[in-house]
Amino acid sequence: MNLLKTTKPIQYITLVYAILYALFILSGDFGGAYPSLNAEGIGVYLLFVLFIVGFSLSWNNAIITGILFLLWNVGMWAVELFLVEKDGGFGIISGIPLIVLGVFFILKGIEVNRGTTFKSNEKWKTALQLLITTYTILYILVIIDEITGHLEIDFYSSAGIILITLFLIYSAGFILSWKKELIAGIIFIFWYVGVIYIFTTNFVIGDSGPWIVAGVVIFLQGIFYLIYWFKNKTKQIQQ
Repeated sequence: MNLLKTTKPIQYITLVYAILYALFILSGDFGGAYPSLNAEGIGVYLLFVLFIVGFSLSWNNAIITGILFLLWNVGMWAVELFLVEKDGGFGIISGIPLIVLGVFFILKGIEVNRGTTFKSNEKWKTALQLLITTYTILYILVIIDEITGHLEIDFYSSAGIILITLFLIYSAGFILSWKKELIAGIIFIFWYVGVIYIFTTNFVIGDSGPWIVAGVVIFLQGIFYLIYWFKNKTKQIQQ
């Protein structure tokens, strides 16, 4: 019961997010209460319903809520990448808090189900695994978008080769992140340096969306892996 009470703060935060979300849906920015039911509008409505379902379940099943919030982000990226006709990005950026909330809900739900709290290193490890798995799915959506021709770039050019190399570097970091956190952290930081370079030196890529901003989460993920590794290393030395 005490563990259940600890979910209340994130539920209240989610409630505030829900109110702001509903206000946006009803606002003129989205077209008022009854926007055109084109593919984009239907996608946004369905994602709002998904969010409401997740929020409604948060009082009884935090794990399902967390999973739905992470799936919401996958859906929003799909809408932004494949359905939005003009330059988007707002949904992607505004969905970052839901990724964090989703992870918190899953962690709390696991604690409630098993009746004990996570140890500090165990909580860090689980949270990092959830985050990097989510980011990887989103990254794959971006790759699919690029392959299908949304990004007008020749993959045999120097810029295209760099993009492919960046994906391979990221993939190496993802694989190593499950066992070699220090190396993974360094790789993700190096990956973001590469992203900044290609997006600031190539006009076509640099003008294709807010990817430098979105990529910050991978940079932070790298920092978190380093912190996790040093915390564990320090604890091992003290023992």
